[in-house]
Amino acid sequence: MEQSLIDHVGRGEWLDLAKDEAVDEDAMRSWGKSRTCQARLIRDILLGRLAANPDPHGLRLRGARITGRLDLENLTTDVNLELKDCFLEEGLIAGDARLFRVVLTGCRLEHPTEAPLNAIRLSCSGLFLSEAVIRGHTEAGAASLLGAHIGRLECDGAILRNDSGPALAADGLQVDQAMLLRGLTAVGNSGSGAISLVGAHIGRLECDGAILGNDSGPALAADDLQVDQDMYLRNGFTAIGDGEGSAIRLLGAHIGSRLECDGAILGNDSGPALAADGLQVDEAMYLRGSTATGGGEYGEIRLTCIGR
Repeated sequence: MEQSLIDHVGRGEWLDLAKDEAVDEDAMRSWGKSRTCQARLIRDILLGRLAANPDPHGLRLRGARITGRLDLENLTTDVNLELKDCFLEEGLIAGDARLFRVVLTGCRLEHPTEAPLNAIRLSCSGLFLSEAVIRGHTEAGAASLLGAHIGRLECDGAILRNDSGPALAADGLQVDQAMLLRGLTAVGNSGSGAISLVGAHIGRLECDGAILGNDSGPALAADDLQVDQDMYLRNGFTAIGDGEGSAIRLLGAHIGSRLECDGAILGNDSGPALAADGLQVDEAMYLRGSTATGGGEYGEIRLTCIGR
C-alpha cells in the first residue's frame, strides 16, 4: 500500500482505500496491515525523498490507518497534503511548519497525553477539518492553533472534545479570509474556554449551528478578538458555560461589520450568558430570537461601554 501511495503521488491521483464503504470509528479501528501507512512515510513524501517529482495535486489518501505521530514540525513544503476519512492513531504535530494546503476532513485524531492536533505557529494557505473528530486529554487542547497564520480555516461539522483542557486553543490565531465553525461541536473542561480565541484576528467568523460546552469556564473566550467583517452566531448556535466569566466572553472585541446572534441559545448558571464590556461593533448587533440565561449579579447580558 505504501508503494502504491508513492506511485499515486507521482500521478497526482487519489489513493482511495475505502472506496464505497461506510467509514466510522468502528471501521477505522478494524483496519489491518493492508490499510496501514506509517506516519514517517508521509513526512518523507512531503520532503521529496520518495517522490522526486510529485504532481501539483500532492499527497491524496483516503481510508487509511496512520501509525505513529505524523510529525511535520518545522517542515517547509509546497506539496499539498489531503487526508480524508483517515485514522491518525497518535495525531499530528505541525508546530512552526510552513505548509501549503492541509486537508484532514473526516479524519479521526487521538493521542493519550499530547494534543492530537498540535499546530502552534503553523503557516498554511488553508486548513480543512470539516467532519473531523479530535479527542484530547491534555491541558494543551484537543486542537492547538496558538499563534497560527492560516489563509482559510474550515471546521464545519467537526467534533472536538477534551476532558482536561480546551477543545480548541487558538489564542493569537490569524485567519486572513474566513473561519468556518458551522455545525461544530466543541466540548472542553478548562477555565480558558472550550474554544479560546483571545487576541485572534479573523477575516470573517461563522459559527451558525455550533454547539459549545464547558463545565469549568466559558464556552467561547474571545477577549480582544478582531473580526474584519461579520461574526455569525445564529441558527441554533448554543454556548453553555460555567462561572463568573460568562458563557461567551467578548471583552474588548472589535467586529468590523455585523454581529448576528439570531436564534442563539446562551446559558450560564453562575454568571452572565454574554459578557462583552468594551465591545465595538461597527455596523449592527442582532439578538433576534435569542435566549440568554444567566446567574449572579451581572444579569444575563453585560454590554458595559459598548461601542457602535
